[in-house]
Amino acid sequence: MEATIYIKQSYKAPVYFSRYGKDLHYVCYPKNKQTTWYFFSTYHPDSDTYYICYITNNHIAGHLLE
Repeated sequence: MEATIYIKQSYKAPVYFSRYGKDLHYVCYPKNKQTTWYFFSTYHPDSDTYYICYITNNHIAGHLLE
C-alpha cells in the first residue's frame, strides 16, 4: 500500500471525519466481498508525504460514506 496510495482515486472525506484532521481525503481498498478498508489521509506537499490519520472499514463507518 505504501507505494500505491498516491495513485488510487481519492475522495473528499465527509464533514463527520473532520475530527481526525483537516482537508482529509480517503481511498478504498476492498479486502473481499464483505469488507472494504478506508484510509483517511492528508497530503503535505512540502515533504511530498501522505499522513494517514484514520483507518476504518465498511462494517464500522460504511454508512457514513455512502
